[in-house]
Amino acid sequence: MAADFKVPILPHLKKFVLAQLYEGHTEPIKVEEDSPLGRSVMSILIDKRQVTTSVARSTHNKEYDSTLRLVLSHSMMERSPSIKKLARLNLEFDEIFRQAIFIWVRAQNQNGVGSYAAVQNFLEYYKIDESEYTKDAAYQAWQRFKHQKYQKERKNRLQRVK
Repeated sequence: MAADFKVPILPHLKKFVLAQLYEGHTEPIKVEEDSPLGRSVMSILIDKRQVTTSVARSTHNKEYDSTLRLVLSHSMMERSPSIKKLARLNLEFDEIFRQAIFIWVRAQNQNGVGSYAAVQNFLEYYKIDESEYTKDAAYQAWQRFKHQKYQKERKNRLQRVK
């Protein structure tokens, strides 16, 4: 027996996820265990730990003006899903969103487009309004992600040299 959940989600993440991962689909989105979203949902339902990352803390203070309707499979329902648990999908979607911005900006940089303009193009492509996620916030997210990625690559290079 499947169940329909209205998961609170940040508006910009909903637009991105529906356009990037589920283009052409309408809600509710059916979630099966063997799909990428299904694996994320199962890991959230199985994980009993508290979320303590800074991203998780910052999402608790945000307004969830949107919902994403999901239909979970029977085996997922056996894991006692709750809206509170499923809202952790915002963390997964935020990570995918930031990776997509990073890749987009890098590709546009190679074509001579400046980073800030590339971020603006990304938001326009996904029809994300300034009221949902500002260009400045997206640009900062890109800078942070780029810095984190650079630091990881640098650390890996140093470890290979040793």
